[in-house]
Amino acid sequence: MFGLLADRGDTRPFEQPLSINTQPKRLALGHSFAIGVKEDGTVWSWGRGGSGVLGTGYTSRDIPQAIPNMTNFLEVAVGSEHVLALRKDGTVWSWGDNKKGQLGYKADGVPYGEPANLQYDPQQLTPKQIPELKDVVSIAAVGTHSYALSKQGDVYQWGKETFNNDAMALMILARKLDSCTL
Repeated sequence: MFGLLADRGDTRPFEQPLSINTQPKRLALGHSFAIGVKEDGTVWSWGRGGSGVLGTGYTSRDIPQAIPNMTNFLEVAVGSEHVLALRKDGTVWSWGDNKKGQLGYKADGVPYGEPANLQYDPQQLTPKQIPELKDVVSIAAVGTHSYALSKQGDVYQWGKETFNNDAMALMILARKLDSCTL
């Protein structure tokens, strides 16, 4: 985990778990970052901030900090370089990399390049609600895929389908899976 041990030269095994002192109710671990939800419903992040995965821009940090305006949340999930968060009201929020549509909406984009050749990297640096996705009770993310389960038992999926090279699908907006109802 970024900023904890290995990058400081200490690779000894722990006798007891390392305390992170955030009282997480839910915790999701990415490649070099972590996202947690405390009992009070606030969302916290720490680690490397590449692609905006910490929800506060590109900044990295060793110490867990609350993501501004992220209250009343129940659950978090992380993919390769993106994050989902489920709010108590059944809405889903996402941020981070969106090159494969894994955020469920078109990202605002981060400008780069010379003014004459300005381009936009598809990343969302702060949490944003996925439009029209409501009544969600659970979320999941893996790689460049995102999933949500509604209280009616419908499963929604968005992002790039990478496990079937013959039928790659890029879905920018969340959609209901026709053949999957729980």
